[in-house]
Amino acid sequence: MNRRSRRKVLGFCMLFLTAAIWGLAFIAQRDGADYLGPFSFMAARNWISLAAMSPLSFLLYRKNLRQRDGAGRGREGLLALFAGGAACGFFLCMGGAAQQYALPMSTAAKAGFISALYVVWVPLLGLFLFRKKEGMRTWIGTGLSIVGLYLLCMKEGLRLGMGDLMLLLCAFLYAMQIICVEHFIRKAEGIYLALLQILASAFLSTILMFLLERPTASDFWAALPSLLYVGIFSGAAGYTMQIMAQAYVDSTIASLILSLESVFSAVFGFLLLGQSLSGREILGCAFMLAAILFSQLPGIGTKEELSSAG
Repeated sequence: MNRRSRRKVLGFCMLFLTAAIWGLAFIAQRDGADYLGPFSFMAARNWISLAAMSPLSFLLYRKNLRQRDGAGRGREGLLALFAGGAACGFFLCMGGAAQQYALPMSTAAKAGFISALYVVWVPLLGLFLFRKKEGMRTWIGTGLSIVGLYLLCMKEGLRLGMGDLMLLLCAFLYAMQIICVEHFIRKAEGIYLALLQILASAFLSTILMFLLERPTASDFWAALPSLLYVGIFSGAAGYTMQIMAQAYVDSTIASLILSLESVFSAVFGFLLLGQSLSGREILGCAFMLAAILFSQLPGIGTKEELSSAG
């Protein structure tokens, strides 16, 4: 197995592990929401992530310099690094806050599946922002996601609850974060991009915490177990592995693997919290998972897609 193949296999493994970590994070985030507001929770988890990432980022960066072609060095790379860190950090902060706000009003399974609609948003945003022609699979995935959302969320007429709307906003913001990563990872050093997006998210969430919320020291102490998990594993490890893997794995395949966080969230919600879904909600989850698969699997729809897949 050559070096390129080994890197690709390593990228697959990192993405699968990231999906599992993020799926379990729904449990920790929901517990933390009992004590802290969304921006207070985001601020604390981000600063913990920075503390965990700083020494590791330095070591991985030195190793990366020996293995890669020097991408991210020079003035252009430096500008891309800071611009990418700011953009990715903004969407990461706001998406995480929207999700954190919604979690007390939802189950881990529902939150995981609706949040995973970012893989439907990614090709749609690519179509409208960059004129990327996705073909029939995008529209099939969108239609399936609408059906799934209806079955999962709308129990009393055509009405979405506030929690469901915030999760949809979260999916949109996370899609923008993935698009930003895909754009800037080609120009900036991945390890430092991961570090700077967390730094930007930490500063923004801290400012909004002081403006909008009034947490106490006892609130942070009560939420500490949840904060340590999401800060170290979901934040420091998860987002670093995502950015590193996207340098070696095609973005379509990466999004598909990461979308498995929705499956992990449902499994962990059942095993750890005893949360169950009705038959209607399970059917809705199935439609939404099908939407994720249709939106990301290549070779479905047009002749262009079939030829490009070959």
